[in-house]
Formats: sequence, structure tokens, C-alpha cells
Amino acid sequence: MKKFTLTLMAMFLMLTGTTGFAANQVATTFDGEWTPALPTKNVQEESTHTAPNGTEWVIFNGKLNTYGDAANLYLAKQSGYIILPKVDFPVGNIVVTSGEGSISFTAEIGLFIGKEENGSITWEEEPVDTKVTAEAATDYTFLLSNQEAGVRYKLAATNSKNAQVMRITINEASADPSLSFSDESDVIYGTGLNGTQTKAVKVVAENLSSDIEVAISGDNATMFAADVNTLPAAGGDINITYTGSTAGAANAILTISNGSLTKSLNLTATTVERAGTAADPLNLSDVVALNNTTEGEFWVKGAIKGCATQTSETNLSGIAEENVESNIALGEDGLEVTVPVELKSGSDIREALNLVANPSNLNKEVYVYGSLELYFGRTGIKNLTAYSWEDPSSISTATAEGVSIYAADGVVYVTAPAGEDITVMNIAGQVVANIQADGGKTAISNLPANQVLLVKAGNQVAKVVR
Repeated sequence: MKKFTLTLMAMFLMLTGTTGFAANQVATTFDGEWTPALPTKNVQEESTHTAPNGTEWVIFNGKLNTYGDAANLYLAKQSGYIILPKVDFPVGNIVVTSGEGSISFTAEIGLFIGKEENGSITWEEEPVDTKVTAEAATDYTFLLSNQEAGVRYKLAATNSKNAQVMRITINEASADPSLSFSDESDVIYGTGLNGTQTKAVKVVAENLSSDIEVAISGDNATMFAADVNTLPAAGGDINITYTGSTAGAANAILTISNGSLTKSLNLTATTVERAGTAADPLNLSDVVALNNTTEGEFWVKGAIKGCATQTSETNLSGIAEENVESNIALGEDGLEVTVPVELKSGSDIREALNLVANPSNLNKEVYVYGSLELYFGRTGIKNLTAYSWEDPSSISTATAEGVSIYAADGVVYVTAPAGEDITVMNIAGQVVANIQADGGKTAISNLPANQVLLVKAGNQVAKVVR
């Protein structure tokens, strides 16, 4: 395999914005001068291509895309990848320059590490790091530490968006001590009231001789908790948990240090006034305020105002002119923009809520349970698993002679003959409780919160929301 080595300090500084010395570098830009030419269609098999500088790159489910004067390597969502050339130096970082032209600003690229033996590469199952290409023609740096010469690297599209890359640069590790975060952008949290959220921050270190100190400071430092006070000299992950005990904004600073080396990272959070539980659902203002920063599922209340479309200067509400089956738009008094809600094809929820089949649903208030995600270019609600026209904290879903099943105030109640087996499962089919009825009203607490549960008592099965 051919190798290409550069010793251009100025180029390295320009591409990475760092000041450490890099003796070796391999870089390529995707254009039409490759041999053989880069694919123009996605192919579900690996193909090897030689760049103009003589280095060899292996592409799977990728192709050359051109936009005017710009040329990008297009990697198909969740499957496309490119295997980087083998280099004879330890790698310190790999810089991916996002494509120009029409690209997805939420495409995620993962860096995978592999070990080559007898001409075959065994890849680690999880990426060592991921980057979301949020801006076009922008450098995204994957920092590495303690690498050996000859390690193999693969860049892959890891989410449901197609990734586009204009340039890839492989840089040698510096011999100087270094300490940094793999991603220096703010760590952003969002929760309902009293909710918690944990995020991992990756620390990359090289050539250190002692442990790395970890500290959190700032006005709201007590709302953030790190799972470690020190990291080994090689670096590692810090898991930081935010607890939204007070509604409003919260800010703190995460600092890592080793001798004279110090790096800081901003921690920011938003907590809304409602918890997002069945007993305390979010309103639409809460959803907008959280702005796609949350994890997990929430109950949300709103009125069906139509179907969703992109907002614009002439359509600030984001309500479509025509109704469709695939979504609805929720609104509330005092909020100009609507919140789009996805209705998945084939689901009972779509059948019940869509306005094409149910035009009388217009202006009705509804409770929906799902994840808060980007939809129609704004915060939306997707992956619904439950809905209710009534207060979801009390939904009676099954009654039969001798058997009654319902949930209220966070407790599941089952009325069934004494000795009747009662099984509670989550929607994944996992058993979370298994007891026998006591002959009266059996109360089952300590169940997973904010979930749809299936309750079986005798021959009766009910879906309840706790």
C-alpha cells in the first residue's frame, strides 16, 4: 500500500487551529482526480480508490457528489463509510471538513478504530467519538490519545442522515504533553421539573505523568455532579448529571487540569416549570423552551390546530394549508408557533388522531406521550407511544366481569379474584412486576414512571400509563 507523508507545519496549524508540532500528515480532498474514479452511485460493497497523492481509501455505500465548484464524498445514512489509509506514525487527531452545498446539518459521523491482522481488519463495535456536522465547510476534529502506528481508522455515517465530507486530514500525535476535551462546544441539558439528565464528556490527554483533576464551579455548580474527581493520565470520560430542581436557566463550568495545563467547558441547562409526567404534563411553551435538549419521553398537552409545515415569514404558525395523515400541529393560547407531532404509519395513534380521517378532532385538546425532537425545522414530538383525550394520570383501560385494571396518581390498581396472577410488562415485553391479587383492589406501586405498561390479570390485558 502506498503512503504519502507531509511535513508542512503551516498547513497543520491552519487546518486544526492547534499549536502542537505535527511531523507527519496525510490529507485528501474529494474531487474527480481519483484512480479509479470515485463512485457516482451508492454501491453496497467495498471499493478501493487511490487519491491524487497516492494514498488508498476504501469506500462502502458512498459516492462523489458535486455542487457547482464543490465536490463532496457522500456517505449513505447508517451504513456508508470510508476506511482511511494505513499510516506509519501514531495518530493524534483526524480532521473531517464537512461538505459544501446541500448537506444535512444534523448528520452524525463516527470514528471507529480497528486492528489489522493477516490482511483483515477487526473493528470496535462502538465509535471512539462522534461529531454532528452542524455547519457546511467546517473542520470537525476527532482527538485521539495513546495510539500506535498502524492502527486502522474508519469514518462512518452513524445516524439517519446522509453525511457529506469535503476533506479528511490525518495528523501525527505531538510529543508534547497535551490536555483537551474531544468536543469544546457547550454541554447543553434540558429537563422537566425535578428531572435528571446525564451526558458524557470525553477528555483526551497525551504524554502526561500524573492524574487529571476534575472540578465543577459556577453559580449553579450544585445542580451538576461529575462521577469522578480525577481521571488517569491517559484521559477518559466524565459523566455529568444535571438535576433540574429549580425551573429556569442554570450554568456551571467544568474544569480539567494537570500541572500548568488547564481546560474549561461551559455547562448550560434549561428546566421548565412542569415535569412532563402523566400527572404534570408539559405545555407547548415548555416544549419550545426545551428546544430539543431533552432525552426520554414526556407527556405534552395541546390543542390540535391543523397539520404541520415549515415556518416562514408568511406562515409563522407552521400550520399547513391542507390536512395530511402523517402529522398534526398542536397549539396553545399565547404561543404563535405550533408544535408538530409525528403520527407513524400503521399506528393506532395515527388512526385516532389524524385530521384526514377525523376532521372533528380540530381544536380538541389532547395529551400525547413521546420524545421531543427536531421536526419540520423546529421542536416537535415524535415516536408517540400513547395519547389521551383525558387527564392521562387516570386512564381506565380494561373492565370485565370480576376484573378491573386502571392507573391513577402513579399507581396501577387491579381488581381481580384472590390468587389471580397479575403481570405487568413494559412495551418492550420485559416483566416489571409479577404478583397475585389479594381478592380486593390490589395496588401496584414502584413501577417505571412515565411509561406505557401492559397489565395482564386472568384473561384481561390492559394498557395503562403510569
